[in-house]
Amino acid sequence: MINALIDGLGWPLFISFIGLIGVFFVILHALYIRVRYQQAIDRAVMGSQYFDMGVFFAFNKLLMYGHYCLFPKRAKRAGVHEIFENLPRVQRLNLIVFWGFFIVCCFLFFGGALLDYCLK
Repeated sequence: MINALIDGLGWPLFISFIGLIGVFFVILHALYIRVRYQQAIDRAVMGSQYFDMGVFFAFNKLLMYGHYCLFPKRAKRAGVHEIFENLPRVQRLNLIVFWGFFIVCCFLFFGGALLDYCLK
């Protein structure tokens, strides 16, 4: 079945298709993090100036928070290193997995499409 899919799409578009499927899983994971953890993290980062501007803005903040968990020097420059250093391990892991999986899936999606374009 997979061979038929690869033969039908070609392997560059198959890679792009895998990336697209991954993006859907990233969106589902982001919704899980948003419902489960994000409000508490936002209140710790923003303090009394907490506001919610919707799902798209929340996804951007999740990417930024994952970046802060991965790169402590950047978090120190933003003044939030202590907050992200003291997050529970499960929350940190969810943010890091979200960030990494998003980057990999985007690379697969756009890389496969670009490779298909270049090979034609």
